[in-house]
Amino acid sequence: MHRGQWVSAARRVSAWLMVGHGRPVACLVMLVLAGWHMWLNDPAWGVLLDYYQRLFPRQEQHWPVVIVDIDEASIAALGQWPWPRTRLAALITATQQAGARAIGLDMILPEADRLSPDLILRERQDVSPMLRQALDTLPANDAILATVMQQAPLVVGRAALAEPTPSAIAVDEQTPVRLHGASPLPHVVPHNGHVTNIAMLERAAPGHGYLNARPDHDGVVRFMPLLVGMQDSIAPALALELARLAAGDAWYSVHTTASGIRGVQIGQRFIATDPDGRLRLYFAGEHERRRVSALAVLQGQATAAVLQDKIAIIGVTALGLAAVVTTPLAPRVDGVEVQAEALENMLSGARLIRPVAMRWWELGSFVVLALTLLVVLPWLRPGVSSVGLFLAGALLTLLGGVVAFLGWRIVCDPSLPVLGNVPVLVVMLTVGLRALHAELEKERLERSLRERELQVARDIQMGLLPAPWAITGLPEHLAFHALLEPAKEVGGDLYDAFMLDDTHFFFLVGDVVGKGVPAAFFMAISWLTDKSRPLYFSSRFLVLKHKSRLPTFGILLL
Repeated sequence: MHRGQWVSAARRVSAWLMVGHGRPVACLVMLVLAGWHMWLNDPAWGVLLDYYQRLFPRQEQHWPVVIVDIDEASIAALGQWPWPRTRLAALITATQQAGARAIGLDMILPEADRLSPDLILRERQDVSPMLRQALDTLPANDAILATVMQQAPLVVGRAALAEPTPSAIAVDEQTPVRLHGASPLPHVVPHNGHVTNIAMLERAAPGHGYLNARPDHDGVVRFMPLLVGMQDSIAPALALELARLAAGDAWYSVHTTASGIRGVQIGQRFIATDPDGRLRLYFAGEHERRRVSALAVLQGQATAAVLQDKIAIIGVTALGLAAVVTTPLAPRVDGVEVQAEALENMLSGARLIRPVAMRWWELGSFVVLALTLLVVLPWLRPGVSSVGLFLAGALLTLLGGVVAFLGWRIVCDPSLPVLGNVPVLVVMLTVGLRALHAELEKERLERSLRERELQVARDIQMGLLPAPWAITGLPEHLAFHALLEPAKEVGGDLYDAFMLDDTHFFFLVGDVVGKGVPAAFFMAISWLTDKSRPLYFSSRFLVLKHKSRLPTFGILLL
């Protein structure tokens, strides 16, 4: 790089510092996006991460959770839902006998069974008192179910509500929990009431878990809260309570720091969570190995390998009865599937991880790519090179996110580094295109002025030179012809011819070095000077001698 190039580069850097070529606007956009990113509680937009899960779903090998599916075939064979509690009790018993380690009910039974013997004929006035008395002596369906619940490792479902609700079960009757560190209540979603099962079933069940799965703002379920804040107490979700019962522990532990919840512990198993106590789910999708029909279980047709040493979740999936949610893998998924996915994530340790420092890494990637665009783009011509630089940076960021996802299940959202730099690119390209347009316009004006100058020079040149046929006084035996084609950028060619007297003819040919109007003016001066010399010198010898000092060549014909 020679001295002139160094000087030019220094001037461009100086112009960059003084003017900026749109950098102030781009920097302002960058600061606004960075502040917005840090202000959000969870900056992960989810759309791209959902695409990661669709491309690379979780690969489950052991399928430790089985859904006992009250499907359409079961409804068609055994009658409409809701079933009598006696049939539900039979299903729980059959599931336990098939070898299930723990059983969860993905349903809530808030009212007494209307098919119970003491209630089924309440509205009939034509029934004899003797029949009523006989029915009243039979045990209630709920009592039969409660007896089965007491003998099974069963977890019943509850639903947490934001507003207080009258309930037969006090909110402080929760599973025992050991707290390590600070209180987890400030970090979980608070609730003031809940919907429970009837008191008889609540007292009989060994475990109680909440079914709440809060979707994100776009309606997609990506998390499962393992802990629920219920007034002044902490309560487990259904998946956590099932894991506790399957492990045979009487309590679970919650580890909390000042910055949030680290995780929960069941026996020797530590389950890390997000700071708010939620599990970021890594979905495997629906699979036939995870389901068994309730009809097959009741009829004893389910093989021992299906439920042996597994955790079973009894849920309703029949059309029109199932609770349907949206997951990253599918727009319509049975809610019981999400409970099973959460439990599998806990047992296999396959949950997605988002470190607290990840938002700083995303912010750093965004700033690095933005600064690269701010520094490099002004040196590139707007167009393919500029967009190519942005696409290269975006591709590297996306590739890093994929590697982190596949290698360590780390959730790295490249939305900010990629999409956040689109406004920066647009600002820089807009300013660059405007500068390029101004430069091209300047070149066009300069070229137009130069062409006009050359045209003037040609006009001067051709306007001064005589036409060969316009020379008068030529003898009959003398013919004179001249051809001159002026070059595009040269205006200094000349010639002249005239009769000195009746017997002498003079002509000259000249060329002036240069171009444009200056060369044309110098040609005109030379032409006038050369033309006047033969007229003022009487000696032909002196004329030719003097001509040798001029920028033209003259010949005198005698």
